[in-house]
Formats: sequence, C-alpha cells, structure tokens
Amino acid sequence: MFVTTLILLGPHESSKIMAGETWKKKEVRGFALYDWAKSGFETSITAGVFPGWFAALFVTANGLNVEIASIEMNADNIMTLTVTFGAIIVALLSPSLGVIADRKPIKKRTLRLLTNLGIFSVVVMGLAPFLPVDLKWVCLLIFYVLATCSNNLASVFYNSLLPHIGTEDEMNEISNLGFATGYVGGCVLLVIHLALLLGSGFADWAFTASMVTTGLWWYGFAIFTFRWIPEPEVENPMEDLSFRDSTKLAISEVMSTLREYKNFRTLFLYIIAYFLF
Repeated sequence: MFVTTLILLGPHESSKIMAGETWKKKEVRGFALYDWAKSGFETSITAGVFPGWFAALFVTANGLNVEIASIEMNADNIMTLTVTFGAIIVALLSPSLGVIADRKPIKKRTLRLLTNLGIFSVVVMGLAPFLPVDLKWVCLLIFYVLATCSNNLASVFYNSLLPHIGTEDEMNEISNLGFATGYVGGCVLLVIHLALLLGSGFADWAFTASMVTTGLWWYGFAIFTFRWIPEPEVENPMEDLSFRDSTKLAISEVMSTLREYKNFRTLFLYIIAYFLF
C-alpha cells in the first residue's frame, strides 16, 4: 500500500513523505486511511459488483421489463432513476451540512454516524439472496442508495477535517496522499472480489461475501481515522444553529460563490462536467 501510494504521488511529494514530513503524523495517516476504507465501497461495489448483480436479480424476478406507474422500465432505467434520486438528496443536503460542519464541533461524531449507516447498509445488501425472489432486487436497490447517500454525505464531514490536520502549505500534499491511498485501497478490494466471484462461478454466496467484506473493510480501516484524528475545535461555534438556519446560510454562501464565477471559470466548468458525466 505505502510503496504504491508513493509511486502515484510522484517524486516531489514522495520525497517529503519518505523524509517523514507528512506520513509520520498520525492525523495524516488517519485521514488517508479513511479514503482507503471508503474507496472499497466506491470501487468494488458501486463500479464493480453492484450493477451486474442488480440487473441479474431484476431479470430473474421480472424478466427484461416491469411496469411501474404504467411505464415499462428495465433494470438500467430503474437503477439510473433511483441513483439520480439519491444524488439529488445529497446535493440538497450537502450545503447545509457543510455549514453545520464548519460551525459546530460535530465533524468526527457525524462522520462516524454516517459511516456506520453506510456500513450497515452495504452489509444488509448482502442479505438479498436470502429474500423472496420478488424482493431481492428491491432490497438491494434501497440499501445501495442508502449506502451511497451515507458515503457521499460522510465525505462532507471527512473533507472538513482536512484544514485541521496540517498547515495551509500541506493541504495539497495531504489531499493527494488521501486520494492516492483511496485509489490503491479500492483497487485492492476490487481485485479480491473479482477473484472471489470468478472463482465461485458468480455464486450467490460470493456476492454476499463481497458485500460483507466491503463493510468490514470500511469499518476496519475507518477505525484508525476515529482514533488518530481528534475532534477539531471550532472558533466561535454556533451551538444553537438549526438545520433551517444552516440552510439559509448555505444558500446565501452558495449565491455569493456563484457571483464570483468570473474569477473561477475553469472550476465552474469542472463542476458542471462532474454533475453531467
């Protein structure tokens, strides 16, 4: 893991890490290992195991299409609509949660809560083969969306920890380290799961094992994040900040940011492309 991460970071950042300037700090290692932990879900389940398994369970229960609200829909249609619904929820909640994360000392506590919810959801996904045929794909889809929303909302609080675990000059380096570590972690678990599925002939127990081990992976490495990163102090905390107040504040901050788009055209184009593709 460590050697591969150094390669991905490049010679400049790698030399700093090898010199112990960054990696020796427990807070930095804890930050990077959370990306390693959650990327197992993002790479192995979201991009690897889930789409094909969901389609197989859907076709077994319904054939190629099912009628919902007088509309014929296939597995791809349903999955796309459901995932889009989850993305809208995340997009609506994230600004308000970001405001709360910046103004109340609850970053780590909320990150732990959302992490546990994501882990619970992905483990429950593994129970799908034990349900009646008509419920397998429904259960899998519901808990997949719940796991995805939990993971994405947890990222709001995870990223809010970054300014508190290093100096301003170290931010890019620490962020790159976390990003690279996450890529490696996700790829390692994906390879393990693909070997398991191929070796078992895509047996139901192998899919269940993939979900459960993803939850264990997520939990097992996230423990170090919660142990090594203390709850950051917040200057002038707003303890009485309600979700309604945070929403109003988030809207005003978003509008203020949008008015500055001329100074950040490249960044805005990137954001638009991110949501479209």
